[in-house]
Amino acid sequence: MRLTALISLLLLFAATACDSSDGTDATLTPPRLDIVTFEGNTDDGRARLALVGPDDNGTTLLTASRALDTATVDPGDRILAYYTPEEPDIRLADYAPVNTLKLRAASREVLDTLSNAPVYVIAVWRTGTWINLRSRLPYTPEIRTWALVVDEQTVEGPVARARIVHRLPDGVDPERCYEFNNYTSFDISALWKRTGVEELRIGVDNSNLTSETEFIFRKQQ
Repeated sequence: MRLTALISLLLLFAATACDSSDGTDATLTPPRLDIVTFEGNTDDGRARLALVGPDDNGTTLLTASRALDTATVDPGDRILAYYTPEEPDIRLADYAPVNTLKLRAASREVLDTLSNAPVYVIAVWRTGTWINLRSRLPYTPEIRTWALVVDEQTVEGPVARARIVHRLPDGVDPERCYEFNNYTSFDISALWKRTGVEELRIGVDNSNLTSETEFIFRKQQ
């Protein structure tokens, strides 16, 4: 629910930021909504955040004007940050934890036996060694299987092949569940540092655009 609130805040700002009650244009710094890595809090109570650019466009280190609650997020975790760029610190209005998972590996034989529940893919993109996925999933309070799994026979490259594995608990009918917004960042650093790997292909049972079932990410030369 907190993710939904963050998105609603951003949409509200977009709808009102250009409005000027006296008929003149105002210069405003628009807020941003980015997935960043929490690097820990400083001794003087400010959060250190790493913003990784698209593909291989480098990392920008940000310092927030306040600390993060380490009871809900650990250093190394990814968060969805709603903030306004300022100097010297960013003004962090709110944040929400993002599922932070490592790439897993399995044999092709095991992957072929895994049944998949559909995933409503909204966006998938790479930032450095992170694959970020925004999706809508059926809600259930029970534990599901949710992972990015690479075929271990392909990890030596040049083309590594992986799948989004989504398995609902037995007896859960996705047609009878309401959906929730989900953000996940998959850490592919162990695979991406292999010199023989040139690209990663990710398959997913996409219920949004059924023709878009494979996403390809290439290393920049």
